[in-house]
Amino acid sequence: MEEAEVDAIDELIERFEQVERVERETVLDADEERAWEAISDPAELERWLADEVDLEPVEGAPARFEVDGEERPGRVERVVEGRELAFTWSRAPGEESLVELVLAPCVGGTRISVVETRLRTGADAPPLLMSGWDDGLRGLRRLAHLVLA
Repeated sequence: MEEAEVDAIDELIERFEQVERVERETVLDADEERAWEAISDPAELERWLADEVDLEPVEGAPARFEVDGEERPGRVERVVEGRELAFTWSRAPGEESLVELVLAPCVGGTRISVVETRLRTGADAPPLLMSGWDDGLRGLRRLAHLVLA
């Protein structure tokens, strides 16, 4: 395969990964209480979501995430104790997105659904990368007592 063809394929793959909304889900081999801890406790979030997390699961509370040395400030938008945590985060001004983590009981454990939606749309809005959530959910499944069912 020619180098130009490889470059064209790489560019096409990158465009498919850049979207305005990313949805992912998996089943955790854990009860809802343990799964809630994994998505609402900063120490647990640091094990699978970000290098550093400063977050209190209270609506309106400020949040801060550090991912690969990049600061992402945000705010807790919605909390349904034991079921749902939603927060905003942004890489830079104007690049804000809403992240929704939703838990539901299911056969074999607890289903976690992750939806990240870009809040600003249009040609100049920055893209979301789907592969980031794939990596994050793999990390979550590796947590102790949270194994893919």
